[in-house]
Amino acid sequence: MDPHAVRPLTRNSLRCGTGRALGTDPDAHADEIDAAVDEGHSHVRIDVPWARAEPRPGAIDGDVVEDLRGAIDHAHGAGMTVWCRLLQAEVPRWFDNEGGFGDDHTAARWWPRWVDRVAELLGDHVDGWVPLEAPFGISARLAPGD
Repeated sequence: MDPHAVRPLTRNSLRCGTGRALGTDPDAHADEIDAAVDEGHSHVRIDVPWARAEPRPGAIDGDVVEDLRGAIDHAHGAGMTVWCRLLQAEVPRWFDNEGGFGDDHTAARWWPRWVDRVAELLGDHVDGWVPLEAPFGISARLAPGD
C-alpha cells in the first residue's frame, strides 16, 4: 500500500490502492471496515485524532483509545492490515495555544511525547504507521506563514 496516494472516496473516508482510510466517526468504523472488505481492500488506515485523544496536555481520553482499539481489532478480524496516522489537520487547541508546530520549543516538547504515547497505547495492535499525510498541505495549516 502506498499511503501517499490517497484520493477522496466520500466526505468521511478515503481510498488508497488496495487500502482504505476510515473517517473520524468511531460509531461508523465497523461499517466502513466491512464495506472496505466487501470492496476488496486489504489495508485500512485509521486516524488517531490527537485533538480528541489528548484534550488536555498529558491527559489521554481512554474512550478514544478504546474506540481505536475496537476498530483495529475489527479490521484485523476481517483480515485487514492496519495502518494508523498520527497527525491530521486538527491538533489539540492547547497545543495550538502554546504555539503549535510554529514554535520549536512547543513542537519539540509535545510531538515526540504524542508519538511515544500512541506507540505505547496502540503499537502492539497496528501493522504500520503513517506519521502524517500530505506534508506540504499540513504544514501550511499547522505553521502558516513559514
